[in-house]
Amino acid sequence: LPRAFSLGEVAVLVLLYNVLAFGCQPVVGLLTDHLRRPRLVALAGLTLLAAGLVLSPLWPVAAVALMGFGSASFHVAGGALALCAMRGRATGAGLFAAPGVIGLALGGYLAITTAAPLWPFPALFHALGDNGAASDYEKYNCVTPIIKPDAMARAELLDRTMHNYR
Repeated sequence: LPRAFSLGEVAVLVLLYNVLAFGCQPVVGLLTDHLRRPRLVALAGLTLLAAGLVLSPLWPVAAVALMGFGSASFHVAGGALALCAMRGRATGAGLFAAPGVIGLALGGYLAITTAAPLWPFPALFHALGDNGAASDYEKYNCVTPIIKPDAMARAELLDRTMHNYR
């Protein structure tokens, strides 16, 4: 999302995503049962998620809405497929849901700590070599590298980058 959003605007977008991602699941469940094509609904959900990622720099609100619907579609249909794969036993649904819950927990923890970002970022910093202006990602808690343009001094680049956070 663009850095121009205030904390309140980000909170509204997170609320919109959650309302759509969780609130639409019963409707998506009815649709999936009606169509009897959970694989198609899961694929549609992944397509909506991808479309939201592509559109996020241009239309963040539309992107969040697409990702909310996509998440609802993927999780309902994926859960149905997991239940079918395990012939109605709950183990399949548990195995389907567990990685997402672990990801939410780890993502929240990593967002509030100075923990170093996980792969591929350390390798990416190393590959940038001299063009990487800030590679001490533990100190700055950067999740993406700062790449120095050839025509800009390092001090000027860091000053302008940190201006975004002031």
